[in-house]
Amino acid sequence: MSGLKKIVVFDFDKTLTCNDTLFGFFTEFKSRGLIVKKAAYLFCQVLAKIGFISNSVLKDVGLKLFIDEASDLEINEKSLSYSKKICFSDLKSQLDQDTDFIAIVVTASFECYVRHCFNENILVIGSTIERTGGRVKLRNNCFGEVKVERLKLNGIQRIDKFYTDSESDLPVAAISNVVYFVKSGSVVKIKG
Repeated sequence: MSGLKKIVVFDFDKTLTCNDTLFGFFTEFKSRGLIVKKAAYLFCQVLAKIGFISNSVLKDVGLKLFIDEASDLEINEKSLSYSKKICFSDLKSQLDQDTDFIAIVVTASFECYVRHCFNENILVIGSTIERTGGRVKLRNNCFGEVKVERLKLNGIQRIDKFYTDSESDLPVAAISNVVYFVKSGSVVKIKG
């Protein structure tokens, strides 16, 4: 896949976006008891932050609380409509204009809405969901080391430049020649 062009990989949430997008996606699904569901999810976010539950468990909780009753058609419609509401950083506008490199977005957020944010020339690799026995479940949590595994499945062994805001992306940074850390709109080179 690499050819002669450089491979530039971007994290999504708080790297290309102004804030985390997962909770906003979940709350697109309006249902009874939304306030209680939001409170339960926010409590689980705290548990994940302190390491009491994993990132995968947090996503499964969100899927069960907000999306489990949604049809596949509703998930597709909400994914498209939510992608249009996301606030992006200046870095995304640079990504949209540049064509002299292969751009890849690798994210722990769900592919179903993230892929609508980019043109077809940008590869989006993210967490996926599936319907099993009528229930919506996390199929692939693209978080931490899994990001590297998913990149390798797409033929990416080495990255020329990587942009991230998170320490959870250290495995991706390890296979990158140059790493930029993004925080509150500032981009700082930390490797290479």
